[in-house]
Amino acid sequence: MKNINIETLKIMLKNPQDHIFIDVRTKDEFSFCRIEDFKNLPLGNLKETAPHLATSKNWVISCKSGFRSQKACQLLSTHHDKIFNVEGGIDAWQKAGHAVVKKQGHGVSIMRQVQIIVGLATLSGVLMGQYINNNFIWLAAFVGAGMLFAGLSNTCALGILLSKAPWNRN
Repeated sequence: MKNINIETLKIMLKNPQDHIFIDVRTKDEFSFCRIEDFKNLPLGNLKETAPHLATSKNWVISCKSGFRSQKACQLLSTHHDKIFNVEGGIDAWQKAGHAVVKKQGHGVSIMRQVQIIVGLATLSGVLMGQYINNNFIWLAAFVGAGMLFAGLSNTCALGILLSKAPWNRN
């Protein structure tokens, strides 16, 4: 595995026939915003998909910030030796001012929905704890603990639940 920066990725994208561009974010994240020429293979599906990818090409792996793509590169290294991890992922790509493909009319992303619900539940717990009953403060503690777990495990139960909601189905 070799780490590449955004400028190297830009050069690689000029010759898409030499590379397989893989984005390991979730289907929802990918459909909301992506780099052109990248295909979506969520991290959880890579184990069964990797053996079927062309080995004659370079594999260029990206995600949101570079953390999941680094994990994916380690996983894929057992199948292939020409693997490139995009440092900083799509966040760095956008920060550098490069174009992305965005889904039109999508509304609010799942992560923003999570942030809105968590913020509302935390604020509600604190305010109700202050003005109604002290025990409502436990609502804020529960939500905070859930966010801590989500950050440590890179798994968001609320995000998974929201992805199944009717308004988030594609």
